[in-house]
Amino acid sequence: MVQTSTQPEQPMQKKSDPTGLPFYKLLKYAEALDWILMALGTIGSVVHGMAQPVGYLLLGKALNAFGSHIDDKDG
Repeated sequence: MVQTSTQPEQPMQKKSDPTGLPFYKLLKYAEALDWILMALGTIGSVVHGMAQPVGYLLLGKALNAFGSHIDDKDG
């Protein structure tokens, strides 16, 4: 046979809603290394976000360089 608990079940207690923590209060606990890593991450994300537009700009300049001599009869 299976043993069951002889203790009576306790009613479910309603958990209180956890209060949110604003972001600026979370930064109160940051150390110098944390600030450096956040700055490097921000700079890295800006560089990463600029990569595709810069690539399109360079591709456009390269295509214009090849396409500008299309009517050249001496070439």
